[in-house]
Amino acid sequence: TLYWCTMVKLPLMAEKHHMIGYIPKIQPGNERYVHHMMLYECHDDNPEETFKRHVYKSGYKCYTPNMPEDFKKCKGIVAAWGLGGESFHFPKDAGYPVGHEHGGSTYYMFEVHYENPGRHPNIADNSGLELLLTPNLRPHDSSMLTVGHDVSSLHLVPPGQLSFTSVAHCPSQCSSSLPDRGVTVFAGLPHTHLLGRKVKLRHIRNGAELPTAFQDNHYDFNYQTMRKFQFHMLPGDHLITECTYDTTSQETYTRGGLSVNDEMCMVFLHYYPATELAHCVSKLPLKNILLAMGVTLWPIDPSTRHLGLRIRTPTGSRT
Repeated sequence: TLYWCTMVKLPLMAEKHHMIGYIPKIQPGNERYVHHMMLYECHDDNPEETFKRHVYKSGYKCYTPNMPEDFKKCKGIVAAWGLGGESFHFPKDAGYPVGHEHGGSTYYMFEVHYENPGRHPNIADNSGLELLLTPNLRPHDSSMLTVGHDVSSLHLVPPGQLSFTSVAHCPSQCSSSLPDRGVTVFAGLPHTHLLGRKVKLRHIRNGAELPTAFQDNHYDFNYQTMRKFQFHMLPGDHLITECTYDTTSQETYTRGGLSVNDEMCMVFLHYYPATELAHCVSKLPLKNILLAMGVTLWPIDPSTRHLGLRIRTPTGSRT
C-alpha cells in the first residue's frame, strides 16, 4: 500500500472559471495498481509563500512524518475517483470555482493510492485526472462534503459475519453551519474496501426519517464511480452512513485504515451552493468499544488516575 501526495498549481486565469468535470487518465498497464485519486484544495493566508516551493517536486508519502506540514493545510476534497470509476460531469446548474481569488484554490494536493499486493518491482506511474474548466460560469458554486466513519483503527469489523453494518453520523451540530436555505446534493461516490457489500445514506430531519438519500445494495469494489442523485439538506439535518460487510472469509477483526486490507465507510458528496463544510464524520470512543468487547474500567484509587481492568469471560471475570 502506498499513498503518494504531490502539490500542483493551476494556471493563472484572469477571470473566474468553473471546473465542470474530471476524466481519469490511468496509465495503460497500471490499472491493477491505481486504487483511487483525490484532489484536495490548499488554503493559507499567503498561499504563494506557503505552497509554491512544493510544486514540481516528485512528492512525498502521504500521512507520514516526511510529508511537509504545509500539506496538512490541504483538506477539502474537490474531485474524487475510485477504482473502476468513470468520467464525471457536473449538472448544468453547478461548477466548482477554481482560483484563490475566485472562491476556490490555486494550489492543490493530489493524492494517489496504489496497491501492489504482488510486490511487483520497478513500476512507474503517470496516472492522473484531467480537469474540465470553463469561463462560462454556472449559476452555483459547488463544493464537496465527506460523510461517514472516520478512518481510524477504532473502526472494527468482526470476523465470520455474513452481514455486519457499521454506522457513522454527520449530526445536526455539524449541519447547523449550512445556510438557511440549505444545500442541494447532486452526486456522491460511496467507498468501502474489499469486504463492503452495501452502502446506504439515511436522511433525518427533526427526528423523522426522510426518503433514503442514496442506497447501493450491490456495492462492487471494482466499480467505484460517482453516482448522480439529488436531495436537499437543511441546517440541522442529520445524515447517517451505513456500510454492510461480509466477513465470512476473515478469521480476525478487520480494522479501519488506509490499506485495502483494512476497511473504510465513506460517501463523498458534491453539493451547491458552496460552504465551508467539507468533512463530517464520526467514530466510537474507545471506552464504548471496550464495553462491547466485555472490558470495563474502574478507578483503583480515587486519589490517583490509575485504572483497573476487568474482562468478562464465559467462566467469570478476570482482573
